[in-house]
Formats: sequence, C-alpha cells, structure tokens
Amino acid sequence: LGGSDVIFKLWPRQKHTELHSTSIKPVTDQPSLEVILHGNGSLVLFTNDAYLMHCHENREGILDETTSSNGICGNDAGGGTLVKRGYRISLTFRHKK
Repeated sequence: LGGSDVIFKLWPRQKHTELHSTSIKPVTDQPSLEVILHGNGSLVLFTNDAYLMHCHENREGILDETTSSNGICGNDAGGGTLVKRGYRISLTFRHKK
C-alpha cells in the first residue's frame, strides 16, 4: 500500500517433505527475485509459478537493507542499492476457489 520503500522478495517454497524435516535451515540463502517497492504506493500481483512455488516477504523491523548484487533485483540489476525503511502499511489478499 505504501508509506516507505521496501525490498519485496520471493523465496522458493519448501516442499512438503522439507516441511517435516528436523532441519531449520532455509531451502536457500538467496531469494529468487527482489523488487524495490516505492513508498508512494505499489501493487504486486503474482500468479502461476510465483504464486504456487514461492513465498513472499517484506522484512519486518529492518530499517536499512541493501539489494543483492547478483542481478536478482528486477528493478536494480546492478544491486547494492541502500533502501531506507520507515513506516509502511502492507495488505495481502488471497482468492480461494
């Protein structure tokens, strides 16, 4: 919805067998995609693979965060951009059939 800038991340979803494992380690230490959402309002709609095979994240409580330098940030290919975080309101709507 808006407020301040934030880095939106998509992470690979854990498989059912990984959910019941005794390990707490994440599937990967890098997200599949990052996008800088600007505080003047943003809307993210994800479908297909992004919806079925990934989980999304806007990190809570992080005041300063830097985009990854490995080219996974869709609107910051060079990476390394410092995103200063402030107050932000985010809403998630899910449609179930």
